[in-house]
Amino acid sequence: NDKDKDIVKTIINRKNVRINVDYPKVSGVFHDVNRNNVTLNNIIFWGAMNRKENIDAVLWFLNEIFPLIIKKIPDSTFYIVGANPPEEIVQMQSEKILVTGFVESPIPFFEKAALSVVPLRFGAGIKLKVLETLTAKIPTLATDVGAEGIDNINGCLFVENEPEKFAAQAVKILESRS
Repeated sequence: NDKDKDIVKTIINRKNVRINVDYPKVSGVFHDVNRNNVTLNNIIFWGAMNRKENIDAVLWFLNEIFPLIIKKIPDSTFYIVGANPPEEIVQMQSEKILVTGFVESPIPFFEKAALSVVPLRFGAGIKLKVLETLTAKIPTLATDVGAEGIDNINGCLFVENEPEKFAAQAVKILESRS
């Protein structure tokens, strides 16, 4: 990304530097996601739910952001898709919050998702989940941590860090689909 490119330019003390980004390979199955059956206002979080950063992200989204979205778009539904969700998250399941646990494939959820959220507050490296949702052409809203190292190649990546701004951007994306 541009941040890394600037660091490299500074280190080698040259202005004209060409950087080729070699992202991890994303399975071809994500290239073939059918986006013709998107369900309005379906929001998805995709990831291993036994990882601390994912648990924190989902809890932060549920407690600080999702209520703001619901105020503006009451029929929004949040799908938490991923193996091994902790009891704390499973207990939050409701009509508007669905916790899947392990799924053989996330593709059926990707096909219906109007928005993917990656509200990570800590973690390192390129998030494969972001590359997968972008490859599937799902608008993806992340924090700086969630979008770290990823360029907005197809115009589907949005970044916000504050709960109010994150919620407002989510509403804007969801309303643009209706």
